Amino acid sequence: MVKTQHKLPKERVVTLSVDNLEERRQQALLLAGRFHSGHDDIATRHDDYLTEVFK
Repeated sequence: MVKTQHKLPKERVVTLSVDNLEERRQQALLLAGRFHSGHDDIATRHDDYLTEVFK
């Protein structure tokens, strides 16, 4: 298991609050599908690719 600890400044925590939920949703929709791995079998070989990344 990979443990990470993120310390965000208070200003950034505010931007992650529920107040900005709609803005964050719109940003996510704009980004969805814009990045490609070059693999067309991610759904089938998801676990294999994760294993390679975490070696």
